[in-house]
Amino acid sequence: MDEKVKGLLQELGDVINETVTASPRIASVMTAIKNSGYEVFLILEANPAADKRSARPGTGKKRTMDGFTDDDRQFLKRLRIKC
Repeated sequence: MDEKVKGLLQELGDVINETVTASPRIASVMTAIKNSGYEVFLILEANPAADKRSARPGTGKKRTMDGFTDDDRQFLKRLRIKC
């Protein structure tokens, strides 16, 4: 992966973090929890990634009739979601 894409992925992670941090709704809920006598710890993990697309049309991952690729099914299986 080239350095430009790595930089963009890092920027995407930073933007996600900033967005969550700046969310008035999240701040409101966290304040309500704190006002109930609890400490709040918000731990989120975002791992932006990229996969190079095939340069030749028609060589991408095949989708089944339900629209899922094998990679999609493996991902859902890891999340224990049946499809």
